[in-house]
Amino acid sequence: MMRKEFAHMKVRFIVLAVILAVLFVVSFPLGDFLIGVAENALSQSQISGLEGLQEVLGKIREDFNFNAYSQWFGKNLGQLVPIFSIIIGFPIFSREVERKTIYFLLTKQRRRRVFRVKYFLGLFAVTALIFASCVSVLLFGLFLMKEVRIKMFAEYTLMMLTGGIFWYSVTILFSVFMNDQVKPLISSILILAVTTSLGFLRMFRFVSVYNYLLSDAPYRNLGIDLVYTLSLMLLSVLLYFVAWTIFRRKEF
Repeated sequence: MMRKEFAHMKVRFIVLAVILAVLFVVSFPLGDFLIGVAENALSQSQISGLEGLQEVLGKIREDFNFNAYSQWFGKNLGQLVPIFSIIIGFPIFSREVERKTIYFLLTKQRRRRVFRVKYFLGLFAVTALIFASCVSVLLFGLFLMKEVRIKMFAEYTLMMLTGGIFWYSVTILFSVFMNDQVKPLISSILILAVTTSLGFLRMFRFVSVYNYLLSDAPYRNLGIDLVYTLSLMLLSVLLYFVAWTIFRRKEF
């Protein structure tokens, strides 16, 4: 069963890994070259008021920790974590119901085992993608013998994992509850869009996980939002048990 589930997930996992690898190469190994091109273009530009942009580009080149925050954690990876978690999670259960293969699985295995194997294999895929994406930047900085703040990288890694697991858990709930593959995907993306939009309003900032994921607090040595982190963890656990309860009682 695990081999079959891995085969279903393999294509999505590989595609997402390739996307992250390309973004990593563009952001870091090619980063200095691209920044040099941008600085050269700005120096030759006749447009006034670009001194601030030149200063930021210089800081990205000189400060690896600022580069990691501004180009990776606070930009590329941070923005993609919820989306990638949704992509991994949306078909895990709903695909089996839509194709009517769930009946075969449940005649061969106990419901608890089917649920756990499918849930935790997807969870492993999400955490592996996020963890590798965080650690690769850290290792690249150490390889270049840059001044790397280990604590900052550890905090961002925890934040990315927490946010990713939360959105994976949300998507799994829809995947269990709904009977085709399209509805969990649309529902998860819709909720992500709505909460992100509400997050622009001061009184609703807490509903947008992006305000948490893209925070500059670890870079500014302010640490992580412990209450928000623990809240997302508890919600993820709660969503797991809700999804399991629905799956256990659902008639297929």
